[in-house]
Amino acid sequence: MESDPAKHLYRQYNRIIAGTAILFVIVIIALSGLQYWHFRRIALQVAAGKLSERATHFDGVLSSTTAHVQMMQRWGEDFFAEASGNTPLASRCATLPFAKAGGGFVLDRGALEESEKYGSIVGLDTSGAFDEDFQRELDMALAMFRIQRNAHQLNADLAWSYYQSARHFVAIFPPFADNDVPHLDDVQGFRTRHLAQYKKERWTQGIPENNPERRSYWTHVYADALGKGLMVTCCEPLYHGERFLGIVAADITLDRFRKHAIPFTYPNSSLIVGNDLDQVLTHSHYLARSASAPTLLPDVLPGRLGGIAATMAHHGKPERRRVGAYNIFSAPLRAAPWTFFYVMPEKGLAALFLPSFTAYLGLILALTVALFTARVLIMRRFLSPSLALVKHIHAEAQQGPTPPPKVPKLWLPWFRRVSNILALKSVTANLPGAVYQFVLRKDGTMELPFVSVGVLPLLGISPQQAEALDMNRLDFVSPEDRDKLRQAILDSARDMTPFEYETLISLKPGRSRWVRLLTRPRRNEVGDTIWEGVMLDVTDRRKVEQEREKLIQELRNALAQIKTLRGLLPICACCKKVRDDNGYWNQIEHYLSQHSDVYFTHGFCPDCLKELYKEFYGDDEIDTGERNVE
Repeated sequence: MESDPAKHLYRQYNRIIAGTAILFVIVIIALSGLQYWHFRRIALQVAAGKLSERATHFDGVLSSTTAHVQMMQRWGEDFFAEASGNTPLASRCATLPFAKAGGGFVLDRGALEESEKYGSIVGLDTSGAFDEDFQRELDMALAMFRIQRNAHQLNADLAWSYYQSARHFVAIFPPFADNDVPHLDDVQGFRTRHLAQYKKERWTQGIPENNPERRSYWTHVYADALGKGLMVTCCEPLYHGERFLGIVAADITLDRFRKHAIPFTYPNSSLIVGNDLDQVLTHSHYLARSASAPTLLPDVLPGRLGGIAATMAHHGKPERRRVGAYNIFSAPLRAAPWTFFYVMPEKGLAALFLPSFTAYLGLILALTVALFTARVLIMRRFLSPSLALVKHIHAEAQQGPTPPPKVPKLWLPWFRRVSNILALKSVTANLPGAVYQFVLRKDGTMELPFVSVGVLPLLGISPQQAEALDMNRLDFVSPEDRDKLRQAILDSARDMTPFEYETLISLKPGRSRWVRLLTRPRRNEVGDTIWEGVMLDVTDRRKVEQEREKLIQELRNALAQIKTLRGLLPICACCKKVRDDNGYWNQIEHYLSQHSDVYFTHGFCPDCLKELYKEFYGDDEIDTGERNVE
């Protein structure tokens, strides 16, 4: 055992605290890591949700354009399905002011009423004259201007809406500006520009050879011939029965797409819409370098992201990948064959959840500071005084009464209590016998919860062995005394009277001790009866008392014998025999030898000697005792 138990306890405390601190740090690191990934996962889910919302918004924009094109297509088919006499504008075509020259024609809008100036019509007069079918198709195009005007009033994203006929004319809304109207005098130039429109993707994808299913479609990015910049077109073929009439289409500029992408702003992140040719239709932070050539994904995505984005677009399903320091999300659009991409650098992702994670770290830091402060307070207010108390107990146990150290005032009563307990322990250890506590439980069971060290010299067993004795059986008490002892205990508990009892206790072979039990009972709050008192060794006193009783008995016997010899002694007057207590007559010598410690020698007294042997002895010899005959 170490000489200073306080140091030993302090080292154990430090080991426990160090182990707890290490475990705490490990747990904090693990929880912080889990929390970091939890916040990161939530941020990714939020980003994916925002992307899905924006994709849905774009789908709505595109769907409104697609619906406008489908409405023009259905209206055109219905127009041709009706009887020509019921068509409201059937008679208007012949009266419209068309300017014709060099094999081409342009609707002269200047000659129209203001309410009829809806759009522009320009084309080639390949037949040399407006036949009935051609006029009817022009009537349909003129009537379609009303639908186009209403759609443009409701949908600000539309740049152009038009009908492009297989008869080589185009009816477009809104109308051309005055400086954009083709000059018919430049026959070759007009014809070249007009025929070029029939080589563009919006026309070639709609002709029966390339689109036998008559499906709607979107073009790739191209530059507007009238200078509105880069745009895409939604188209649908128009048929009258099995005859291909042309296409109806609506254009949207990429600038309008970008206005829908700008609200999607995350730190250092970009929203991109791309098509199957890796053309960028819109970018939330990147402006096109040219108004005539589309931007490609590799131009706006760092490193390998361009190729990976193209691969993700071909999968046709929502997806997220981590590529180096970037997270890239993809979401295919339903209304167009395009893909939404959201590129977020890892630091941008961290910026999303960093405030929440910082708050969590702040909470952890506050908890750590609180625990450290609590440890310091516990050390100062509790542990240090406790160690001082241990030292004080050790010092008092080794050296006797010791002044208490400097500790908080709240601890001084404990030091005084410990000093008193140690003093009491010292007193009880030096008392003759042993101090003990005996308990009779409310249920009738008995136990010995405490015995002082004085039991060792008294009974030859340690206090722990004494406390382990079975108080209910009382096997260590002599059999003839067990019931008396048990009854005496019950009587004391019933009457609450002091308990005094002496009994013989045998705990080891050949070692029996007489003990005297002196206690006073009390009851606790649960109804148990408790005796506290002393156990004294009275073996020597009992031996002295036994010797004394023996001597008294012997004396009484001797006195009884002496009294008999002094009483009336019946003796025969003749033969001198004595009658005993049983009525027998005995020689006096025999009677006296039985009732006293005397032995007899036989001889003659002088008188008898003179009388019996006077012839042998002279009187002088008999008188002087010179001759003695036995």
